[in-house]
Amino acid sequence: EHGISEYKEKALEWVEKVRDKDIVRVERYAAEILVSVAEGRFEDGVNFGKKSLEKGGISEKIFWSMALALEGLGQHEDAKDYLRKAQASKPNVAHYSNALGDIYDEDGDVRNSHFFWSAAAKNNGNQIRAAARGLLVRARRGETFETLGPLLQKLDATAAEQASEKARADIFWVHAEIAYREGRFDEAVGAALKGLARN
Repeated sequence: EHGISEYKEKALEWVEKVRDKDIVRVERYAAEILVSVAEGRFEDGVNFGKKSLEKGGISEKIFWSMALALEGLGQHEDAKDYLRKAQASKPNVAHYSNALGDIYDEDGDVRNSHFFWSAAAKNNGNQIRAAARGLLVRARRGETFETLGPLLQKLDATAAEQASEKARADIFWVHAEIAYREGRFDEAVGAALKGLARN
């Protein structure tokens, strides 16, 4: 989850090196938190974050990592607060806006999820997942294929060249949502199955 596990080994190696030399840097604490999250030691992650903040390590990296650890502990509102801080610290980093859009979507907050997903797509043209989620919100608001179709076709073309499987899954969810709302149920089920196959 959160794309952490694939970097866990490198993060562990780096953490051990800086720990041995007693290097105290924001990056070290952020890495410590992420390793803790990857290992399911969420409480340790929060403690590392608090230690860094007490030492003046104010950084979007710490805020982001703390949000993941707090979410792991089920402290959803606190996690959202730290995600907001990360995004406010670096509003042009699409990753933070995307994550904030996700957490608002989990809350059923359509307006804010759309706002932050749109910000992510605007700040990074390669944020295909953010663009797909933005279209999904618009489809849920009732916009039809007539309106969304051209945008979806552009997204499909971009995704064919450079999207991850998860990004392709998000695009299929948009296709499924629009087809369902327009009564094309077979098409909706087909698109949903393709989305599921890529998650």
